[in-house]
Amino acid sequence: MLYKIFLIKKCFLFFSGLLTVLSVYAFEEINPLSEINSVYINKIHLNSGTPEFRYPALQIINTDQNNNSTELTSSVLSHRNGNDMLIKVNRNDSLDLAEIKKINITNNLVLIAEEKFDTLLNNIKNLRSANARSFLISNAFNTTNNTFSSNQVLQLLQQLNDEKSRLQLAKLSYNIITDRNNFYKLYVLLSSKASKNELTDFVNNYQADNNPFIAMDNAVFQILYLEIKNQRPESTRMNSLINVFNTRKDYFSAQQSSQLIQLVKLESNRLQLAKLSYHIIVDLVNFSQIYNLFGKQINEDKLADYVIANYSSGSRPQLAMSDVNFNNLFISVKKKYLPVEQMNFLTEIFNNARNYFTCSQANKLIPLITYESNRLLLAKLAYRTVTDRGNFNLLTDLLNSQASKNDLMAYTKAYKD
Repeated sequence: MLYKIFLIKKCFLFFSGLLTVLSVYAFEEINPLSEINSVYINKIHLNSGTPEFRYPALQIINTDQNNNSTELTSSVLSHRNGNDMLIKVNRNDSLDLAEIKKINITNNLVLIAEEKFDTLLNNIKNLRSANARSFLISNAFNTTNNTFSSNQVLQLLQQLNDEKSRLQLAKLSYNIITDRNNFYKLYVLLSSKASKNELTDFVNNYQADNNPFIAMDNAVFQILYLEIKNQRPESTRMNSLINVFNTRKDYFSAQQSSQLIQLVKLESNRLQLAKLSYHIIVDLVNFSQIYNLFGKQINEDKLADYVIANYSSGSRPQLAMSDVNFNNLFISVKKKYLPVEQMNFLTEIFNNARNYFTCSQANKLIPLITYESNRLLLAKLAYRTVTDRGNFNLLTDLLNSQASKNDLMAYTKAYKD
């Protein structure tokens, strides 16, 4: 069937100095957005930016090519000024209408490089596990400085079949989309009215610091923690923790997960729980804390291999040095008597391709050196090694002069892995 759509706009024209108000109806044919032989009209994004068009209506003329019969579907679109109206024509000719707060265009964000996006998309397509795809997308949306267009997000989320995952990741993407005026395109990913309403409510109530993956409230977490801690024997605690980490409605911070995993002593049990916890940790940048729960290197390696096989694109993740190893290293540096010896030792440490640190760890090492020029050099060397570059301002604060800070900022902006 073919559809013709007309937008009927009731316009109120006010003439200065006259008491007469003329009411005029303007008919505008809207071009179809999807292809023939499917649903001819899929979605329309009606912008209500002009104040004179206050009561638009939608009229659909449905023409059957076989018998030349026509049907008429119409609806008055009553919506508030400053809002946009999202319209979907269903296969049965009914209309789904959603009123959305007028969306700001976030064109101040710089779009992800095309090559980087293509690599990400291919990596996701190559993953067999739905969970692996979901959380690789989540990682991409949570990565500092990553931004995407609505079409790019659409392509990424089309790799998932689960509507709940699509909905949650659509929410997560909103903060880093460069063209929010096109965000309505993501609604095609959702089938149920409830999901569409939930996404609409999210957009209408959006604040910049929103994150749909929110760690469990600390008060609630403490109740859960004590409940499991008081269970006997350890096998009972283990079963409870498995159930907790398998519940997709609960999310935890890396610190919360670490506390729960420490309720069991056997490293084999900790390894199993660490693997289960990965998919519900909201701050994966801090996942290195989980590696500190193991006393044996073999278990750290097994966990890293699990993350690679299920959640990454094939390269070993960069893991910050464990607390034990870092403390030993820190003591070794302090034992160097001469400043030049300390400087040479730290230079060697940061140049070692196998070493990675958190910004907090690097922030403890660099102040062992006094001269600012040497601190600047070490901060530059450390940039390659830090696993949480979003916290790199900790190292910038080690420099006193603005010239040194500007030098370091310029270095990080120009840096290429």
